[in-house]
Amino acid sequence: MSNTELDWGRRFCDVVMKGGITSGVVYPSAIAELAAKYELRNIGGASAGAIASAGAAAAEYRRQTETIPAQKSAGFDRLRGLADELGQPGQQSGPHSRLFHLFLPSKQAQPIFSILTRILNLKSVISRLILPNTRPRHPGRGVPAPRFPDELPQHALVDPGVQ
Repeated sequence: MSNTELDWGRRFCDVVMKGGITSGVVYPSAIAELAAKYELRNIGGASAGAIASAGAAAAEYRRQTETIPAQKSAGFDRLRGLADELGQPGQQSGPHSRLFHLFLPSKQAQPIFSILTRILNLKSVISRLILPNTRPRHPGRGVPAPRFPDELPQHALVDPGVQ
Protein backbone atom coordinates (compact mmCIF):
# COMPACT_ATOMS: atom_id res chain seq x y z
CA MET A 1 0.00 0.00 0.00
CA SER A 2 1.17 3.51 -0.68
CA ASN A 3 1.08 6.33 1.87
CA THR A 4 -1.82 7.87 -0.06
CA GLU A 5 -3.94 4.75 0.42
CA LEU A 6 -3.09 4.61 4.14
CA ASP A 7 -3.99 8.29 4.61
CA TRP A 8 -7.38 8.07 2.93
CA GLY A 9 -10.03 9.82 5.02
CA ARG A 10 -7.64 11.07 7.70
CA ARG A 11 -6.86 14.74 8.26
CA PHE A 12 -3.32 15.78 9.13
CA CYS A 13 -1.78 18.94 10.51
CA ASP A 14 1.85 20.08 10.58
CA VAL A 15 2.68 22.39 13.50
CA VAL A 16 5.65 24.70 14.11
CA MET A 17 5.65 26.82 17.28
CA LYS A 18 7.82 29.83 18.04
CA GLY A 19 9.39 30.66 21.38
CA GLY A 20 8.21 32.95 24.15
CA ILE A 21 6.95 32.28 27.67
CA THR A 22 3.41 33.38 26.86
CA SER A 23 3.40 31.19 23.78
CA GLY A 24 4.55 28.25 25.86
CA VAL A 25 1.53 28.65 28.14
CA VAL A 26 -0.98 29.07 25.29
CA TYR A 27 0.31 26.33 22.99
CA PRO A 28 -0.78 23.24 24.97
CA SER A 29 -4.50 24.07 24.85
CA ALA A 30 -4.23 25.16 21.19
CA ILE A 31 -2.56 21.84 20.35
CA ALA A 32 -5.33 19.96 22.14
CA GLU A 33 -7.92 21.80 20.05
CA LEU A 34 -6.08 21.01 16.80
CA ALA A 35 -5.78 17.38 17.84
CA ALA A 36 -9.56 17.13 18.16
CA LYS A 37 -9.83 17.54 14.36
CA TYR A 38 -6.43 16.51 13.01
CA GLU A 39 -3.68 14.00 13.50
CA LEU A 40 -0.43 15.83 14.13
CA ARG A 41 2.23 14.72 11.70
CA ASN A 42 5.27 17.04 11.62
CA ILE A 43 5.74 18.87 14.92
CA GLY A 44 8.50 21.32 15.77
CA GLY A 45 9.35 24.55 17.50
CA ALA A 46 11.95 26.83 19.01
CA SER A 47 12.54 27.59 22.70
CA ALA A 48 9.19 27.44 24.55
CA GLY A 49 7.64 26.23 21.29
CA ALA A 50 10.06 23.29 21.29
CA ILE A 51 8.93 22.34 24.79
CA ALA A 52 5.28 22.53 23.71
CA SER A 53 6.06 20.53 20.57
CA ALA A 54 7.63 17.79 22.70
CA GLY A 55 4.39 17.56 24.68
CA ALA A 56 2.35 17.54 21.46
CA ALA A 57 4.52 14.79 19.98
CA ALA A 58 4.21 12.69 23.13
CA ALA A 59 0.42 13.11 23.18
CA GLU A 60 0.16 12.19 19.48
CA TYR A 61 2.40 9.17 20.02
CA ARG A 62 0.15 8.01 22.85
CA ARG A 63 -2.93 8.46 20.70
CA GLN A 64 -1.42 6.36 17.92
CA THR A 65 -0.06 3.58 20.15
CA GLU A 66 -2.60 3.37 23.01
CA THR A 67 -4.49 0.08 22.94
CA ILE A 68 -7.34 1.16 25.22
CA PRO A 69 -9.66 3.37 23.13
CA ALA A 70 -10.85 5.42 26.09
CA GLN A 71 -7.23 6.41 26.87
CA LYS A 72 -6.22 7.51 23.35
CA SER A 73 -6.88 11.21 24.05
CA ALA A 74 -5.40 11.22 27.58
CA GLY A 75 -2.22 13.01 26.47
CA PHE A 76 -4.16 15.79 24.76
CA ASP A 77 -6.54 16.02 27.74
CA ARG A 78 -3.51 16.64 29.95
CA LEU A 79 -2.22 19.32 27.57
CA ARG A 80 -5.64 21.00 27.56
CA GLY A 81 -5.54 21.35 31.36
CA LEU A 82 -1.88 22.39 31.61
CA ALA A 83 -2.47 26.17 31.71
CA ASP A 84 -4.91 25.76 34.61
CA GLU A 85 -2.49 23.44 36.39
CA LEU A 86 0.39 25.93 36.03
CA GLY A 87 -1.86 28.73 37.29
CA GLN A 88 -2.63 26.93 40.56
CA PRO A 89 -0.90 28.20 43.72
CA GLY A 90 2.67 26.97 44.07
CA GLN A 91 3.87 24.61 46.78
CA GLN A 92 5.91 27.34 48.44
CA SER A 93 4.08 29.87 50.56
CA GLY A 94 3.06 33.12 48.95
CA PRO A 95 0.76 34.35 46.21
CA HIS A 96 2.69 32.96 43.25
CA SER A 97 1.63 30.23 40.82
CA ARG A 98 3.35 26.95 39.97
CA LEU A 99 4.59 28.55 36.76
CA PHE A 100 6.29 31.33 38.74
CA HIS A 101 8.12 28.77 40.86
CA LEU A 102 9.58 27.10 37.77
CA PHE A 103 11.76 30.20 37.27
CA LEU A 104 13.42 30.71 40.63
CA PRO A 105 16.71 32.63 40.71
CA SER A 106 20.03 31.59 42.17
CA LYS A 107 20.89 32.73 45.69
CA GLN A 108 23.01 35.58 44.33
CA ALA A 109 20.26 36.84 42.02
CA GLN A 110 17.44 36.57 44.60
CA PRO A 111 17.56 40.24 45.77
CA ILE A 112 17.20 41.72 42.28
CA PHE A 113 14.64 39.06 41.31
CA SER A 114 12.49 40.04 44.30
CA ILE A 115 12.61 43.71 43.33
CA LEU A 116 11.78 43.00 39.69
CA THR A 117 8.82 40.77 40.52
CA ARG A 118 7.47 43.40 42.91
CA ILE A 119 7.74 46.04 40.20
CA LEU A 120 5.93 43.81 37.71
CA ASN A 121 3.09 43.26 40.18
CA LEU A 122 2.57 46.86 41.30
CA LYS A 123 -1.10 47.79 41.42
CA SER A 124 -1.38 50.65 43.91
CA VAL A 125 -1.94 54.33 43.17
CA ILE A 126 1.31 55.20 44.94
CA SER A 127 3.29 52.83 42.72
CA ARG A 128 1.79 54.43 39.64
CA LEU A 129 2.82 57.86 40.89
CA ILE A 130 6.39 56.70 41.54
CA LEU A 131 6.76 55.18 38.06
CA PRO A 132 5.94 57.87 35.44
CA ASN A 133 3.18 57.02 32.97
CA THR A 134 5.20 58.03 29.92
CA ARG A 135 6.31 54.54 28.84
CA PRO A 136 4.49 51.59 27.32
CA ARG A 137 2.41 49.60 29.76
CA HIS A 138 2.51 45.88 30.43
CA PRO A 139 -0.32 44.18 28.54
CA GLY A 140 -3.30 43.75 30.84
CA ARG A 141 -1.79 45.83 33.64
CA GLY A 142 -1.91 49.50 34.53
CA VAL A 143 1.78 49.61 35.35
CA PRO A 144 4.37 51.10 32.99
CA ALA A 145 7.18 48.79 31.96
CA PRO A 146 10.29 49.64 34.04
CA ARG A 147 13.54 50.43 32.30
CA PHE A 148 16.40 48.40 33.68
CA PRO A 149 18.61 49.32 35.53
CA ASP A 150 18.12 53.10 35.75
CA GLU A 151 14.79 52.94 37.60
CA LEU A 152 15.86 50.50 40.28
CA PRO A 153 17.34 51.81 43.51
CA GLN A 154 21.13 51.71 43.36
CA HIS A 155 21.33 49.41 46.40
CA ALA A 156 19.21 46.89 44.46
CA LEU A 157 21.93 46.32 41.88
CA VAL A 158 23.76 43.24 43.06
CA ASP A 159 27.16 42.02 41.94
CA PRO A 160 26.88 38.19 41.71
CA GLY A 161 30.54 37.96 42.79
CA VAL A 162 29.80 39.66 46.14
CA GLN A 163 28.22 37.60 48.89
